[in-house]
Amino acid sequence: MAKPASTRKIGRQIVRFTFKAVSMFGKDCFMLHGSAIAKGGKANIFLGRSNAGKTTVSLFAAHHGYEILADELCVVDKKNLKVAPIQRGRININPYTVKFFRESGLMKDRKYASLNAVMNKTEAIRACDILASGMKFSDKAYPIDKIYLFQTDNAPIGDGIHELFPFYRLQSPGEREKDIRSLFRVLERRGFKVIPTLDLGNSEKRKQTHQRLRRLLK
Repeated sequence: MAKPASTRKIGRQIVRFTFKAVSMFGKDCFMLHGSAIAKGGKANIFLGRSNAGKTTVSLFAAHHGYEILADELCVVDKKNLKVAPIQRGRININPYTVKFFRESGLMKDRKYASLNAVMNKTEAIRACDILASGMKFSDKAYPIDKIYLFQTDNAPIGDGIHELFPFYRLQSPGEREKDIRSLFRVLERRGFKVIPTLDLGNSEKRKQTHQRLRRLLK
C-alpha cells in the first residue's frame, strides 16, 4: 500500500532539512549510512546498505556493555574522526531482527510498535523501551577505533559505495565525490574489516549470527 502523498512530501522535506542543516553547520563533518557503538572511550562503526545488519549489531552490542552512538546516521568529524551521538525516538527494525532478539532472550518482553501507517517499515523499538531494557545511548562523541563494512554476495567493495552516504540523491556529483574521498581517507587512517551481511532468514542462521556477534564484540 502506497504512502499518502502528504506523508511522502513531509518525509522528503524532513530529509532535505536534515541534509541542509548538517551541510551548513557541519562543514568539517560528513555523514555515513551506518551504526556506531562505543566502549572504553572509542567507537566502532558498521557501514552498509539497508538491511545489512547495522541496527542489529548496535542493539546486540548494547546488551553487552556498549553504548549506542547511532543506529542509522553517523556524523563523523573529518579532523579528529570522532562520531557524534545521535539518538532517535524510534529505531526501525525488520521482522527477522525482532525474531533474532526474541530467540536470543533479548528484549523478549518488549512490544515492538507498528509503523505501517507511517513508512515502509514493519516494526520499530521505542527509545524509552531500549532504556528500560538496560541499554544505553551515548551522549558523547568518540574517536573511531574500528570500521566494519558489510559486504553483500561477495560484491566488490566499490560497488554501491554511494549508498554509504544517506543523502547521496540530494548531492551534486562534486559533493558526492568529495565525501567519497573523505571516507577513503578515514579508511586509510583507521583501516577496516569486511564482514558479510547478516542473514537472519531462519532460526539456524540466527543462532549462527548470535555466535558471530559475540566473537566480533569480544
